[in-house]
Amino acid sequence: MVALSANTHTLLDGAVKVYLRGNSKRWQATFKIGEHWVRISTGKRDLEEAQTAARDQYLQYRVLNSFPSN
Repeated sequence: MVALSANTHTLLDGAVKVYLRGNSKRWQATFKIGEHWVRISTGKRDLEEAQTAARDQYLQYRVLNSFPSN
């Protein structure tokens, strides 16, 4: 298993990772939807707010991608 840096936090049993990039003051998030990795900026400087934003975005992506495409 890959060791996470001190600036990386996991949510939802590891499905979502929230982290600080070296050149940013805002928290980033990454998660996998189907076969695709999604990377987003939470737009938040506060960790708790960033975790809430990342969780909300992950759930929104899951819902939007759960419907079959035409």
